[in-house]
Amino acid sequence: MKRDICAIFFHKSSTDEKPCHGLVPSGENSWCKYNRAQATGESYSHQHSLPAAVITAIKPIFRDLARPDLVRKCLHGQRQNPNECFNSIIWNHLPKTVFVGMHTMKLGVHGAVITFCCGNIGKCWVLKKLGINPGENMITGLQHCDKMRITDANRSAFNMAKKARQTSRKVKKELEDQLEAKEGPSHAAGQF
Repeated sequence: MKRDICAIFFHKSSTDEKPCHGLVPSGENSWCKYNRAQATGESYSHQHSLPAAVITAIKPIFRDLARPDLVRKCLHGQRQNPNECFNSIIWNHLPKTVFVGMHTMKLGVHGAVITFCCGNIGKCWVLKKLGINPGENMITGLQHCDKMRITDANRSAFNMAKKARQTSRKVKKELEDQLEAKEGPSHAAGQF
């Protein structure tokens, strides 16, 4: 992933005078038009390169994106960007398919912030501040919602990690099979 982040940075800084596509996948199926053109023998002109001043300004951002502690968060199905989760909570409170007024939207976003920061149980704190004492059923229900959310997140992360491991094993096995088909078996009973 770090290599891919660096590949994007160098790809966008490439010019006709100084192409920097070494980290980008090569071949006719590459997402990089320059490398596709190289593979097919066509000519290519860099049209959407970023100016040197912009490249200098965004370089620290790309360096931060490639930090090992940030990239590590993406392992086992975790997200690097907590805003994705926050946006999901907002859209659960305020579906995109329903038009709401500004007042309703503000209340929905405030509710999403409370849920994101404190869980559903945070709504009880707001009610207490407003002078409303939430009942036991409400407290129990909100605690149950929070437990279910955590259980679902753990299950999802476990399933994603399991699927990633299976995919990794499958890819490794396919590579080994291809290598064995080229070179023959590396070991077998009575071969040596």
